[in-house]
Amino acid sequence: MTFYQYDRILGCKPMATILVRLLDDDVADRLKRRASSNNRSMAGEVRHVLKCAA
Repeated sequence: MTFYQYDRILGCKPMATILVRLLDDDVADRLKRRASSNNRSMAGEVRHVLKCAA
């Protein structure tokens, strides 16, 4: 599906996907705790952190 078709059919633009490999368990645990305290999923917390840092 082209970007044009995606936007026209679904009404939104496709978004990037990233995969983080070899993340320290300590970092993952801190992200989980932070996400929980902010009522977000871990993926949502990572998106928030990256958006603020970019």
